[in-house]
Amino acid sequence: MGTLIEILVLAFGAAMIIFKLISVLGQRTGFDPSEGRRETFRDPLNPSEKQETTFSSSEEELIGPGLRKIYAQMLSVDSRFSLSRFLAGATRAFEMIVLAYAKEDLKSLKSLLSSEVYKDFEVAVKERQQKRESLETTIAKIESSQITDMRLQETEAMMTVRFISEQTHVIRNEAGEIIEGTAKQSEQIIDIWTFSRDLRSKDFQWTLIKVEQ
Repeated sequence: MGTLIEILVLAFGAAMIIFKLISVLGQRTGFDPSEGRRETFRDPLNPSEKQETTFSSSEEELIGPGLRKIYAQMLSVDSRFSLSRFLAGATRAFEMIVLAYAKEDLKSLKSLLSSEVYKDFEVAVKERQQKRESLETTIAKIESSQITDMRLQETEAMMTVRFISEQTHVIRNEAGEIIEGTAKQSEQIIDIWTFSRDLRSKDFQWTLIKVEQ
């Protein structure tokens, strides 16, 4: 998975985000992948590898016409940057972060989130722990991942991705009884996440800096 890690440097819902994090992670609209490894979302390319500074028609199709000038500017800073690799990595990071949140894996979350976003996740996890509740999340499928915005501030790239996924969420109490949700009915969740990386940095890790509905 080394080369899939811009495939990760490039890391719920209604009731409690879904179940207490809807303000942090997603919008309910009406829904196991294999468990994610504790890896960061990184650019897989070796810095010595050369890439064209122009982008192909397939790359063009990943963004709207209004974003192509920004992408060209990003390429002028880092000629190795690829939208397709970024998007694949962001999608993998999305899965890892959602599942790490459900499993209360704060160590993995901390490696993928900005300090501000991490605090929101940590508060929600600790609140759940205090109530002695557990969250079970299954991502049935990711219907789409779309780059909706790109910004470049000096050498810092910020990429916004809109994820539409089908998920199930179940909250259990200390006795293991279901108190919210159902594993039998999936729902569509919409998340809009923004990732950031300094394109000049030798650290190829992308960080999740913003989560919105």
